[in-house]
Amino acid sequence: MQLKNIIYIDYEKVYSLSSQLFEGVIQSAMEHKESTLSNIDAVEIKTKSSSSKTSDTKKISTVLNPHDYHYLKFENELSKRGILSNITSPIDSNKIKANCFVKITCPIQFNDYNKLKNTAKNFCKTNYAINFVHRNDELESLESMLKSIKPKSNEFNIIKARQAEIKSELDNLTSPNQKKFFEHLSSVLDYAYGDEIEISQKMQDIKFTSFLIRDFLKISPEMFVKLYSRRTTSAFTVVGMITRTSTSEGNQESEARELNGIRSAVWNMNDSLFDLESTFCAPDSDEYFIEPIAVYNEL
Repeated sequence: MQLKNIIYIDYEKVYSLSSQLFEGVIQSAMEHKESTLSNIDAVEIKTKSSSSKTSDTKKISTVLNPHDYHYLKFENELSKRGILSNITSPIDSNKIKANCFVKITCPIQFNDYNKLKNTAKNFCKTNYAINFVHRNDELESLESMLKSIKPKSNEFNIIKARQAEIKSELDNLTSPNQKKFFEHLSSVLDYAYGDEIEISQKMQDIKFTSFLIRDFLKISPEMFVKLYSRRTTSAFTVVGMITRTSTSEGNQESEARELNGIRSAVWNMNDSLFDLESTFCAPDSDEYFIEPIAVYNEL
């Protein structure tokens, strides 16, 4: 058996789909005990009880806690039933349909929009700081030379001019127009993508894009980038459901609505919002959007 290094699991989706696949995963709950309560070990239940001082009434709380083991059983069941399409090269387009389960294994590109918008917002400040640190040794060297040279001499003036040139170059990195541009870019990214994490895989000329829920990552985005890079060289597997395709987007045309009341005005506004969001969020040609259930690499 090949071990899987799982970096992402949507536990809520695993539990929801497992309960349907296995026709209900919770059979009973026993007080003060922790056990696997399913004929196929689909989910682990932790129960605890508490009683008040003034009453013998006991409250039992149940905590759903599926683990990696349960996910593996879920994926195996999808494969056994023939409803998980393993996408390999050359790609069989008949396997890629909306609302079907897919499994794609190839290198990924990792895009953390929260990092992008913060980088854009602080771009001028960070760019200035990086360049200042890079040029600091030269500035200190020039300052030291000035102390050993007679003031207002020709050599002194040359060094002062060089100092002024470097400071001017640094100041140009934070011009008001440039600062305003990156602040507005950050606002656009925040509006369009929020705190989303997006990963993309490319096989042949087809792109598969998955959107991750930040709370379901097993390691931080920063740690992932340090360990694997934003463009990984090793292959990762994404298991999930196809949600949108470029071909399906072409059929969604807004209806012309007459303004005969508040509701029709609201729907017109909603149509405009759809058109705006399409500029940010619609899949490109030969691109598929995936709702991911798990992401892992095999060891």
